[in-house]
Amino acid sequence: TGTVKWGRYLRAPDAVFQMFEQAQHVSMGLSPQASFKRGSKTHLNDFYHVSRATAHQFHIEPEFLRPLLKSPGDTPTIRIAPHDLPLWAFVCRETEESLRKTGKTGALAYIAWGKTQRKQGVLYPEWRWVRDRRPAWYALPENESPEARIFLTNALGSRHLHKYSETAVIADKRLHVVMPKKKVNWKLLIAVLNSSFVAVSAELVGRIVKGDGVLEVDYDDLRDHLQVPDVREFSNEDNDRILDAFSKLVDRPIESAEREVAKQDRVALDKAVLRAIGLDHSKHLRPLYEGLCELVGERTTLGH
Repeated sequence: TGTVKWGRYLRAPDAVFQMFEQAQHVSMGLSPQASFKRGSKTHLNDFYHVSRATAHQFHIEPEFLRPLLKSPGDTPTIRIAPHDLPLWAFVCRETEESLRKTGKTGALAYIAWGKTQRKQGVLYPEWRWVRDRRPAWYALPENESPEARIFLTNALGSRHLHKYSETAVIADKRLHVVMPKKKVNWKLLIAVLNSSFVAVSAELVGRIVKGDGVLEVDYDDLRDHLQVPDVREFSNEDNDRILDAFSKLVDRPIESAEREVAKQDRVALDKAVLRAIGLDHSKHLRPLYEGLCELVGERTTLGH
């Protein structure tokens, strides 16, 4: 038996609790719709995370540089523009001999520089976390650099914001990368994950870090407890309504929950999601917003 999450019973305002009980087409946990894992953990960010200035300095070939979403704070919008991200991940899985044969002088120069650098007094190639990598220490393994288009923030402040990119990018370990299953429309999934319905669910299942009031939504919460509208069950009309509403807010900065619920584009998305899960927005939208603002407000005041 799984762990029972009492938060939703103890902390949910009555109207919110009733809404969760009545909602249709909702999966318990994200796992029926997607697999997910923690983002990239390089064990040597000083080498693998490359600034634009460093990439230019060494003339690193573009094929060895992947856009890197380092932090949820890198961009204030839902949609990421990969070319606006300040960092690259250095991903080279070729031997130095192969690089020499194909004239990849930039990557070779960067690797040569890395060989002279130290972490805690240890030369990079001897650093215990990277020295056994193949074909060499500088080769970031695929399992340590998952690329995806959907990214969940696992430490939430006053705003609920989850990001996506039209093309796959690498995300750092401070985010969860999400891989939708077959027959799951990935754009619909990220749309509902940014809805206020999911935000309230996250508030009820996550863990509050005392001292700064941050909400942590961990792997178990995502797998088993977060209530997520199941996009596989939606009608075509609901899909169109949600995607149309979502498209209007993905490129503006997302603000605190209290400010968001007053914005027309946010209201349009939440109405469309409520409709898709069988709830009357004229009855449920206001209690949803009141509950969200109350829960976020209680939590964030802990940090002051």
